[in-house]
Amino acid sequence: MAEYRRKERNVPDIRTSSRKYYTDGSAARQPKEVVRPRKKTEVKEEPRYEKRVSTFSLRYTAFLVLVVTAILFSCFTYLHAQSELSAAKNEVNSKQATLVLAQNQTSSLEDSLTTSVDLDEVYRIATGRLGMVYANEDQVIYYHSTNSDYVRQYQAIPDGKK
Repeated sequence: MAEYRRKERNVPDIRTSSRKYYTDGSAARQPKEVVRPRKKTEVKEEPRYEKRVSTFSLRYTAFLVLVVTAILFSCFTYLHAQSELSAAKNEVNSKQATLVLAQNQTSSLEDSLTTSVDLDEVYRIATGRLGMVYANEDQVIYYHSTNSDYVRQYQAIPDGKK
Protein backbone atom coordinates (compact mmCIF):
# COMPACT_ATOMS: atom_id res chain seq x y z
CA MET A 1 0.00 0.00 0.00
CA ALA A 2 2.89 2.32 0.66
CA GLU A 3 4.06 1.85 -2.92
CA TYR A 4 0.71 2.97 -4.18
CA ARG A 5 0.85 6.18 -2.17
CA ARG A 6 4.29 6.99 -3.48
CA LYS A 7 3.14 6.71 -7.07
CA GLU A 8 0.20 8.92 -6.29
CA ARG A 9 2.38 11.64 -4.85
CA ASN A 10 4.44 11.90 -8.02
CA VAL A 11 1.32 12.55 -10.13
CA PRO A 12 0.28 16.18 -10.01
CA ASP A 13 -3.17 16.63 -8.58
CA ILE A 14 -5.53 18.43 -10.91
CA ARG A 15 -7.69 19.69 -8.09
CA THR A 16 -4.87 21.39 -6.27
CA SER A 17 -3.34 22.88 -9.40
CA SER A 18 -6.57 24.66 -10.29
CA ARG A 19 -6.82 26.10 -6.80
CA LYS A 20 -3.45 27.80 -6.98
CA TYR A 21 -4.64 30.79 -8.93
CA TYR A 22 -8.03 31.21 -7.38
CA THR A 23 -8.44 34.28 -5.18
CA ASP A 24 -11.59 35.17 -3.34
CA GLY A 25 -12.94 38.67 -2.88
CA SER A 26 -12.56 42.00 -4.62
CA ALA A 27 -8.83 41.54 -5.11
CA ALA A 28 -9.44 38.75 -7.62
CA ARG A 29 -8.09 39.28 -11.08
CA GLN A 30 -10.77 40.01 -13.63
CA PRO A 31 -10.46 38.05 -16.84
CA LYS A 32 -10.08 40.16 -19.92
CA GLU A 33 -12.68 39.88 -22.61
CA VAL A 34 -11.34 39.22 -26.03
CA VAL A 35 -13.07 41.56 -28.41
CA ARG A 36 -13.28 40.27 -31.93
CA PRO A 37 -14.02 42.70 -34.68
CA ARG A 38 -17.20 41.85 -36.53
CA LYS A 39 -17.10 41.38 -40.19
CA LYS A 40 -19.75 43.09 -42.23
CA THR A 41 -20.96 39.81 -43.64
CA GLU A 42 -21.71 38.48 -40.16
CA VAL A 43 -24.19 41.23 -39.37
CA LYS A 44 -27.66 39.74 -39.51
CA GLU A 45 -30.69 41.80 -40.17
CA GLU A 46 -33.45 41.55 -37.66
CA PRO A 47 -36.61 40.06 -39.11
CA ARG A 48 -39.29 42.56 -39.91
CA TYR A 49 -42.59 41.86 -38.32
CA GLU A 50 -45.31 42.43 -40.78
CA LYS A 51 -48.93 42.73 -39.86
CA ARG A 52 -50.30 39.21 -39.66
CA VAL A 53 -53.19 38.33 -41.86
CA SER A 54 -56.15 36.75 -40.05
CA THR A 55 -56.09 32.98 -40.50
CA PHE A 56 -59.85 32.66 -39.93
CA SER A 57 -61.57 32.79 -43.25
CA LEU A 58 -65.33 32.90 -43.69
CA ARG A 59 -65.49 29.23 -44.69
CA TYR A 60 -63.51 28.11 -41.64
CA THR A 61 -65.66 30.20 -39.30
CA ALA A 62 -68.87 28.84 -40.87
CA PHE A 63 -67.53 25.29 -40.53
CA LEU A 64 -66.70 25.85 -36.86
CA VAL A 65 -70.16 27.30 -36.19
CA LEU A 66 -71.77 24.33 -37.95
CA VAL A 67 -69.72 21.80 -35.98
CA VAL A 68 -70.44 23.50 -32.63
CA THR A 69 -74.15 23.66 -33.48
CA ALA A 70 -74.19 19.95 -34.36
CA ILE A 71 -72.42 19.06 -31.12
CA LEU A 72 -74.80 21.16 -29.03
CA PHE A 73 -77.82 19.65 -30.81
CA SER A 74 -76.57 16.11 -30.18
CA CYS A 75 -75.89 16.94 -26.51
CA PHE A 76 -79.40 18.35 -25.99
CA THR A 77 -80.93 15.37 -27.82
CA TYR A 78 -78.97 12.98 -25.61
CA LEU A 79 -80.02 14.79 -22.44
CA HIS A 80 -83.67 14.78 -23.55
CA ALA A 81 -83.56 11.04 -24.31
CA GLN A 82 -81.83 10.41 -20.97
CA SER A 83 -84.54 12.30 -19.07
CA GLU A 84 -87.30 10.41 -20.93
CA LEU A 85 -85.60 7.12 -20.12
CA SER A 86 -85.31 7.95 -16.43
CA ALA A 87 -88.98 9.03 -16.36
CA ALA A 88 -90.00 5.74 -18.02
CA LYS A 89 -87.91 3.78 -15.51
CA ASN A 90 -89.59 5.63 -12.63
CA GLU A 91 -93.01 4.87 -14.11
CA VAL A 92 -92.15 1.17 -14.50
CA ASN A 93 -90.91 1.04 -10.91
CA SER A 94 -94.11 2.65 -9.60
CA LYS A 95 -96.28 0.25 -11.64
CA GLN A 96 -94.26 -2.72 -10.38
CA ALA A 97 -94.77 -1.53 -6.82
CA THR A 98 -98.52 -1.23 -7.49
CA LEU A 99 -98.55 -4.77 -8.96
CA VAL A 100 -96.73 -6.21 -5.95
CA LEU A 101 -99.20 -4.47 -3.63
CA ALA A 102 -102.17 -5.83 -5.61
CA GLN A 103 -100.69 -9.36 -5.61
CA ASN A 104 -100.17 -9.21 -1.85
CA GLN A 105 -103.76 -8.03 -1.31
CA THR A 106 -105.10 -10.77 -3.60
CA SER A 107 -103.04 -13.40 -1.81
CA SER A 108 -104.22 -12.24 1.61
CA LEU A 109 -107.88 -12.20 0.46
CA GLU A 110 -107.51 -15.68 -1.04
CA ASP A 111 -105.99 -16.97 2.19
CA SER A 112 -108.83 -15.45 4.22
CA LEU A 113 -111.42 -17.06 1.89
CA THR A 114 -109.67 -20.42 2.05
CA THR A 115 -109.57 -20.38 5.82
CA SER A 116 -113.19 -19.22 6.13
CA VAL A 117 -114.58 -22.14 4.06
CA ASP A 118 -114.80 -25.47 5.88
CA LEU A 119 -114.63 -28.19 3.24
CA ASP A 120 -116.04 -30.84 5.60
CA GLU A 121 -119.10 -28.65 6.14
CA VAL A 122 -119.54 -28.22 2.38
CA TYR A 123 -119.38 -32.01 1.88
CA ARG A 124 -121.88 -32.63 4.68
CA ILE A 125 -124.38 -30.10 3.27
CA ALA A 126 -123.93 -31.37 -0.33
CA THR A 127 -124.50 -35.04 0.57
CA GLY A 128 -127.04 -34.49 3.38
CA ARG A 129 -129.33 -31.67 2.31
CA LEU A 130 -128.86 -31.69 -1.44
CA GLY A 131 -128.46 -35.44 -1.96
CA MET A 132 -125.34 -35.18 -4.10
CA VAL A 133 -123.06 -38.18 -4.61
CA TYR A 134 -119.66 -38.69 -6.23
CA ALA A 135 -119.78 -39.68 -9.91
CA ASN A 136 -119.16 -43.29 -10.88
CA GLU A 137 -116.30 -44.23 -13.16
CA ASP A 138 -118.66 -44.84 -16.12
CA GLN A 139 -120.19 -41.36 -15.72
CA VAL A 140 -116.88 -39.50 -16.18
CA ILE A 141 -116.07 -38.39 -19.74
CA TYR A 142 -112.52 -37.24 -20.43
CA TYR A 143 -112.06 -34.49 -22.98
CA HIS A 144 -108.67 -33.43 -24.35
CA SER A 145 -108.55 -29.97 -25.86
CA THR A 146 -105.79 -28.53 -28.01
CA ASN A 147 -106.18 -25.25 -26.18
CA SER A 148 -105.82 -25.90 -22.46
CA ASP A 149 -106.93 -22.41 -21.36
CA TYR A 150 -110.68 -22.82 -21.75
CA VAL A 151 -113.45 -24.97 -23.22
CA ARG A 152 -116.37 -23.42 -25.09
CA GLN A 153 -119.61 -24.03 -23.26
CA TYR A 154 -121.95 -24.70 -26.21
CA GLN A 155 -119.65 -26.89 -28.24
CA ALA A 156 -120.44 -30.61 -28.57
CA ILE A 157 -118.29 -32.93 -26.47
CA PRO A 158 -117.07 -35.99 -28.40
CA ASP A 159 -118.28 -39.45 -27.30
CA GLY A 160 -116.00 -42.15 -26.00
CA LYS A 161 -113.20 -42.55 -23.53
CA LYS A 162 -109.56 -42.01 -24.22
